[in-house]
Amino acid sequence: MKLSAKDFMSRQQQAAKNSKLEPLKNDILLLHSSGYTLAQILNFLSLNNVRISKTALHHFIKTRYTVPAKSEPAAECRQQKKPPTPPASDNKLPVGDETKTSEYLQSGKDKNGSQRKFDWQNPPSREELFGSPEKQHSEET
Repeated sequence: MKLSAKDFMSRQQQAAKNSKLEPLKNDILLLHSSGYTLAQILNFLSLNNVRISKTALHHFIKTRYTVPAKSEPAAECRQQKKPPTPPASDNKLPVGDETKTSEYLQSGKDKNGSQRKFDWQNPPSREELFGSPEKQHSEET
């Protein structure tokens, strides 16, 4: 019969999975959390006779560094209030005298005094955007 896994395990020791960076883990993570770049940390490691690639260092930090939890930013995000919805209005231009319409358009406020917003379902007419063609010609000359 062939060698069983139990027999193999009793004859062979398991390979150690220790990184050569493990003894310097606290120093590496301290430098990283203090804002040092990977290049600067690589320089620190070379001063300690440890040669490693930038990618390997990045992986080492990524797998061992945990971001300290902030007190309650997630709770604050959940508790943020939505902006109040303005009262429903028909968003129509005031009918009547052209000066009132012009003032209305320039003010940026609706008839209730709230800030007007673009309504994609009811786009403004060309006249509302650019004025009447007669006014444009008279202003140009």
